[in-house]
Amino acid sequence: MIRFPGTYLLAATLVSVALSGCSSSIYKTVPLTASTAKFQISMTGWLVDEAGTVTPARTKDVGRFSFSTPGCVTKVDLSDAINTQVSGANGQAITRLEIQAQHGSGCVSLTATGNIVRVEPAAGGTVR
Repeated sequence: MIRFPGTYLLAATLVSVALSGCSSSIYKTVPLTASTAKFQISMTGWLVDEAGTVTPARTKDVGRFSFSTPGCVTKVDLSDAINTQVSGANGQAITRLEIQAQHGSGCVSLTATGNIVRVEPAAGGTVR
């Protein structure tokens, strides 16, 4: 497993997503978490390794992350989907995570996509 500073934390903008509520047209906050994810998650194409080095040139795409929850949602946890899909692709992290929310027929549909990546060791270094 890679260990990074602040591992497993989503960007502050992901802590909650403003979605239209299922029972009214008033917007509400829907918590979005990945509290038990075993892999680093980034909304950019960059990761930061243990030495504090940004790794964009050292990441290699090994798969695609995809998660969708149709219907009414009151909270969303991406942990299980992240752990299953990243492990299944022999990946180490997710980059370029995108979250899309759509409202229709009185309910919310949430979609999350991203790149599953491996990090190549720096010259003379290792990735844990």
